[in-house]
Amino acid sequence: MDQAKMQDHFVAIGRHMAVNIGKDPNGAFLYSEGGDNIYLLALYHDEGDKVVCHLPSKELSDILEAFWNDWPSDKLPAAILYEIVDGQFEVEMRYPYQLDLTKEAWERSDHAINLRYRDRRISCPKPADWHELSVDDLTDWQ
Repeated sequence: MDQAKMQDHFVAIGRHMAVNIGKDPNGAFLYSEGGDNIYLLALYHDEGDKVVCHLPSKELSDILEAFWNDWPSDKLPAAILYEIVDGQFEVEMRYPYQLDLTKEAWERSDHAINLRYRDRRISCPKPADWHELSVDDLTDWQ
């Protein structure tokens, strides 16, 4: 992928992170893995007294899928760590030899999040349409 196209992807990712978070994106952090049509995405926002995880929007997921699909397979990174600091984005790409491939992608994501935030409290708000399942919810399933 040429530099201009990579830059376009990174700018689009940052814009959609800001939209997804719904406020000033400074302190936003994204961990994503891609390859073989499997994509993992974790989005967090440092709000000073706490860290908030966000469910990624479909648009952000689609942009990341396009990012992963545009890479030539022989140069494909295994993960990106993307953060927004002082209005600028910083991206670290990790390649398969830099990851513990004996672990599942979600375990590697959790590890990256734990290294980044250490013992900080992480809050994961429930989506607006979230509700607890009851027995009544399962009647159609039987």
